[in-house]
Amino acid sequence: MKKIFYLFLVLLMGIAITFISCNKNNEKTETLKTNGETEVNDPITGNDKTPSKPVVTSEPTVVNTYTVNFYGMDNDLIESVEVNEGNDALAPNAPFVEGYDFLGWDKEFSNVNSDLDIHAIYEVKKAYKFDEAEYRNSEILAIYQETLNKVNELEVM
Repeated sequence: MKKIFYLFLVLLMGIAITFISCNKNNEKTETLKTNGETEVNDPITGNDKTPSKPVVTSEPTVVNTYTVNFYGMDNDLIESVEVNEGNDALAPNAPFVEGYDFLGWDKEFSNVNSDLDIHAIYEVKKAYKFDEAEYRNSEILAIYQETLNKVNELEVM
């Protein structure tokens, strides 16, 4: 029984090897002609010259890149970023400046299609000066209001 099995296996392998070698020798090849058509060369039937669809080749896409420079309060360069055309630049964190509030950037930097220089916009912080006399007057006024309310309550009773 084993002999029959091995014989069958050897026969099956022989058929597979023959099929593979025949297939490699009989492959069709295509030749691109100058008019965009292809010529099919079949080793079994001869030169068929059956035109197939034109071969389309595409040029690699060139993506333009632009430089977006971000500047701080004194025109100090904070960061320079390379951005592909049509993409948005990512803004860095604006530097802290003592006595100023950061408001934003002077230009839009979305859908970049050219080199850009972006400047930070700052505003002077509004200072609050503590006025002790004003505080004492408001404290006295609050005590007076409270006393007046108590007097009005006593009169109503």
